[in-house]
Amino acid sequence: MDGMEFINAAIRCLVNYYAENDLKPEEVTVVWACKTLGNNKALLCTRRENDDTYYEVTYNGAKGEIYLDCYKKIQNIVYPMKG
Repeated sequence: MDGMEFINAAIRCLVNYYAENDLKPEEVTVVWACKTLGNNKALLCTRRENDDTYYEVTYNGAKGEIYLDCYKKIQNIVYPMKG
């Protein structure tokens, strides 16, 4: 699966996940994506207010399967770096 084909599939997975809430593809932001050998991975988020969920979409090229993992932000800790 090429890069843009995977990105579009990842966005469709997230839109399907939100089917009851009418998420539109233009409300999805791809934060990061890469392809390694026959596999792809993307990190996504929505532009919806108060959606603190992080989405990870993985394409397993060997099995032809896509996985959607959803994570909630629990805490954000700042560690100042003094130089």
